Amino acid sequence: MKKINLLISLAILLMVFSCKTKQEPILFTGITHMDKFGTMEGEADTSDWRCDDKWNTNEKALFTDSFSETCKPVQYKAMFYPNPCRSKSTLYFIKDSNVRVSIRIVDKNLNVIMHSDSIRRPIIPIDLSSITADDTIRVYYKFITKDKCEYKGHGDIFVNPYK
Repeated sequence: MKKINLLISLAILLMVFSCKTKQEPILFTGITHMDKFGTMEGEADTSDWRCDDKWNTNEKALFTDSFSETCKPVQYKAMFYPNPCRSKSTLYFIKDSNVRVSIRIVDKNLNVIMHSDSIRRPIIPIDLSSITADDTIRVYYKFITKDKCEYKGHGDIFVNPYK
């Protein structure tokens, strides 16, 4: 009887530990090509530069604060140009003046390369000269309203320092 109870207990433990939720891998799949003036060239990556992302646990963990996601629709936008870029570029936000933005620029392993919070300016100069190889990186951003509502998005950037 003790052996049966032990076997049942072991089976239950195995089931509990094997039922961990697997996270979907994060894929950097493409970019929206933009010239040095912010004009789109070619097709857009339709998953980039929106403000209605649903992030997994690892993506959410990039930011320390979290606000309501049950918010009214807005027309906020983010753009990055030029893309691809060498090093000097611009992150541009279309938003209300009282909305702040938080950003995280990360590599494919979600290591933070650059971050900033409570940005109120619509134009942010970005220097990616520390990236020395052809690589795709990602900007995660959150528009945060005065009512503590957040709108999340991301955009992929191809850095080509040798271009």
